[in-house]
Amino acid sequence: MSAMRSDTQTITIDAPRADVFAFLADANNLPRWAPNFASAVRPDGDGWIAEAGGGVEFRVRLAVDPGQGTVDIHFTPADGRERSIFGRVLPNGDGAEFLFTLFHSDRRTADDIARANAEVGEELRRLKGFCEEG
Repeated sequence: MSAMRSDTQTITIDAPRADVFAFLADANNLPRWAPNFASAVRPDGDGWIAEAGGGVEFRVRLAVDPGQGTVDIHFTPADGRERSIFGRVLPNGDGAEFLFTLFHSDRRTADDIARANAEVGEELRRLKGFCEEG
């Protein structure tokens, strides 16, 4: 398998790193900050079932490490191939910096990638708003 294209976006959040991490580590918050990815979630064993637009459901598992500040989202869409999105919450003064890396398959067009990256930017701004409201 050849390397995939990746895009990493970051956002500075004026809230304690621990609070930002806790918000991200709770899958119940996915629809709040990432509704383009998951408009609803419900527990399912050791993971979650997420709903995307149009009633499409898929399995989600969060892998979190508070010490490292990692919040990785592993999801399995209808094709059965697990995919991952990688997040890391870093200290930034009294606040936090959230890094979000998304990988794109070689089947995605430039327009698809641009649209996905714009959605991520929107979701990061939404995350910032929720965390700073605190």
